[in-house]
Amino acid sequence: MDIQLSERFIAFIRRQLSSFEAVGEIQYLVVYVAQAKDGRSPSLEPVGQWPEIDKALPSVEADSDLRRPSPTRRWYPLQDDSILIGVLRVEHCKGDNPSWPEGLEKRLQATAESLAQC
Repeated sequence: MDIQLSERFIAFIRRQLSSFEAVGEIQYLVVYVAQAKDGRSPSLEPVGQWPEIDKALPSVEADSDLRRPSPTRRWYPLQDDSILIGVLRVEHCKGDNPSWPEGLEKRLQATAESLAQC
């Protein structure tokens, strides 16, 4: 199934992600959607990121670093009931012991839920 995303939804993603600009703890935010092409298993394809860069990001499956655990990375599922439709990836500013403030955690979860509902 190849999901077609509207320009309106892409603009919504950009607004949601850019709202974290003032949060000093966040280095990157990336929204991926699950895409299945030609009968293959779904892959997680990037559809929005903050900060915006001119470089195209690879799918999760094409970047082996993303499949390794990291204390500076969190994944928030975008779900419709039990169906995974995508993920929100958050990269914390690098550090030996990054802290994830509880308020930030709740805001990220709410953002992921909002994106999934839209």
